[in-house]
Amino acid sequence: MISAFFLTKINKIMKRFTKIALKCYTFFSLVLVSCSVEDGQDGEMGLQGIQGEQGIQGEQGIPGEKGETGERGQDGEDGQNGQDGEDGQDGAVNIISSGWITPEEENFDIDAFDENAIQFIYLHEDLALTQEVLDFGGIWVYIKTTFNMEPIEEDAPVFSAPIQINLEDGYVEITPFPTTNTLGIRFLDGINFDSDNPENYVPYNFLFRYIIIPDSEINGKNEHLQLNKMSYEEVMEHFGIEE
Repeated sequence: MISAFFLTKINKIMKRFTKIALKCYTFFSLVLVSCSVEDGQDGEMGLQGIQGEQGIQGEQGIPGEKGETGERGQDGEDGQNGQDGEDGQDGAVNIISSGWITPEEENFDIDAFDENAIQFIYLHEDLALTQEVLDFGGIWVYIKTTFNMEPIEEDAPVFSAPIQINLEDGYVEITPFPTTNTLGIRFLDGINFDSDNPENYVPYNFLFRYIIIPDSEINGKNEHLQLNKMSYEEVMEHFGIEE
């Protein structure tokens, strides 16, 4: 028979083994749980950190050497000439410009004189002077003269008639009076006139020209008044007429 002492030893050994077995079981259980295949849920993303200060810009590098100029390319072929455009319309097509006219002696009419001056009239026929032009349009008359018998130079001054000119030896009045189909110019000459021998009077040299402008080319009464204030050169430029 096994003694009581021996049984007591065996019981103590079994208790210690049991404790050790429980501790091992607990340890391995924790290891298995921590090493499980399934991961836990991800945590929320943290706040973004403050951006750091920008670094100092580095120094600019030394420029490289300039490359050699390339060869010039060949010139391209000339393109074809374009078609000529249509001719534009002439400006102020209804305006009539006479050009400079040398008076003819047979058209003078000395009709009156006194002790101070003599009046003579020059008549020039032009069928463009219609009644409609006289009523609604206009005629501008210009004179070139030296007030004597000397030749008139091309660059002689131009006078716009009607006009009165006062000189040391007397005065001259030039007044146009257009009528239907005829332009009359009245001269009152107090310079070259000899009251003792009026029959020997010869009109001084002069050239004249006129411009007939119908109502269709004048934009109202205001422009008509403005034209009267313009010089000869300004009127020519305004209507694009050659001098």
